[in-house]
Amino acid sequence: LISIGRHDVGSEYCPDIELSAQDPSYVHRRHAEITFSPSGDQARIKDLGGRTGVFVNNRALGKFGESAIQIGDRIRIGRVVLKVRPS
Repeated sequence: LISIGRHDVGSEYCPDIELSAQDPSYVHRRHAEITFSPSGDQARIKDLGGRTGVFVNNRALGKFGESAIQIGDRIRIGRVVLKVRPS
């Protein structure tokens, strides 16, 4: 599991991918999460219900929606765009 969001000083929560410096106005503390299949060869992203949503290749997931992601996909959270790259 990889969490994406912004650091929350009050609760000391800090996600794995921390976007506070990039777009604090549009990124929620717990904005999205990426999960992997047991074999590690497939990944999915889930919107955790934030007001600004999650987009994969410019397609909105919708509140609490999920989508498979693969190498080359672009994930937009707030105004930040992340590109899925091989490890």
